[in-house]
Amino acid sequence: YPDLPIWGIENKDIYFKNIEEFNKIMEFNPDSQVFITQAKKALEELKPKIYSKELLSIDQKESDYENQKVETADYLKYLSSYIQKLGIPIVNYKNITLLNETTLQESKIDQQKIMQESQNMLLNLQSAIAATSNRSDIDILMAQAKLFKDQKASPFSFYSYLKDLANKHLKDDLSKKYPNLLDFVDYLTKVNSLDSTKLFIEMEDLTYDIKQRLAKNDEEKTLTQALRNIKFLGSFFNLKVSNEELDYYLQNRDSCKVGFFEAFLKPVLKKYSISSFVDYNPNLIDSHLKQLEDFYNIAKSRDFAMFNNTVSEVEKRNVKVATLITGGFHTKGLTKLLKEKGYSYIVISPFSKTEIDEENYKFL
Repeated sequence: YPDLPIWGIENKDIYFKNIEEFNKIMEFNPDSQVFITQAKKALEELKPKIYSKELLSIDQKESDYENQKVETADYLKYLSSYIQKLGIPIVNYKNITLLNETTLQESKIDQQKIMQESQNMLLNLQSAIAATSNRSDIDILMAQAKLFKDQKASPFSFYSYLKDLANKHLKDDLSKKYPNLLDFVDYLTKVNSLDSTKLFIEMEDLTYDIKQRLAKNDEEKTLTQALRNIKFLGSFFNLKVSNEELDYYLQNRDSCKVGFFEAFLKPVLKKYSISSFVDYNPNLIDSHLKQLEDFYNIAKSRDFAMFNNTVSEVEKRNVKVATLITGGFHTKGLTKLLKEKGYSYIVISPFSKTEIDEENYKFL
């Protein structure tokens, strides 16, 4: 490709070296799946032996959700009930909290009152601005109103603008005169700040958090951790993990090695007379972890190259708007760089609860 440098690949020799590294990783993928499949089967068989009724119920709910038998809203409501019940701090679940708040606010929205209050505010603003003889503000207000009427401006954009203008020109107590409109602007602000990608990551983290808090003994706790780790390894060896999942691995590296599973599985499989065979050869997993870490470190380093080269192209072409298409893994690093350098950006990304094959991925 003539434009390879935009992606941080300065010459084809480096490009093909990375492809060779990629192929090496994929060569041992079938062997790694031997252990992953066997360990997963053994862990599944241990659930009814080790888990309490409540943990089994939560696990079944999670499975139903993953298999699309339960809607996202219903599953989130189910998980959220445990936040208060178990006293779980919400600091790590910002998007779940936001969605719960907006769902509650949405049920109280009165569209007729909002329309009436917005029309009253619009008329009062016209009068107030006209009294200042500021023709420019009047023209902008009318233009914004027409854009909104023609559905060329979003409700969030228009009503936020209206609120800011009212704070500037109207001397009334806005909260008393336009309570429904202001509540609606607050609702739209929360909806607009919701990060749907992080929401699903938070839901997975919350499920794990709930299980660990409900676990009454070491067997239940370790089984929960082992199930999460074997699921991660399946994605890791297929090069399908997100930045957040990679962060989890880096904090729990030792518990993703064969020794962790062997130390747990051998005694409990014997204790509960389960005959599942697991090959505990560390070469199936452990010897490849460093290569996988290196692969993802290279991917992270490409964030800087893609950012710098893109900015260079933007400046060289002198464009106001640009599109950068990357794999989803780079979203976290690139948005951090864009934010730090003061660029305004929007992320557009597909999401699927089901397994994504190549055809489905390209379609999304």
